[in-house]
Amino acid sequence: MDDVVDSFQWKEIMKFKALSNILTVLDSNTTKPEKTKDAAVKYYSRTLNEIEALAASAIRQGLQTQ
Repeated sequence: MDDVVDSFQWKEIMKFKALSNILTVLDSNTTKPEKTKDAAVKYYSRTLNEIEALAASAIRQGLQTQ
């Protein structure tokens, strides 16, 4: 799923698509308990949010230095 996060970070896919891909992978895994899958969704959702926040911060800082 790290490739999905990378694709999101490089703006190759949007957040909805990234989350959809992550959910598809987790849903297809029948060996992991639901609790583990739920924790993974929270982790990856938080990761995507952090990437968005960092990108927004970098843009703001770039605008301030101009």
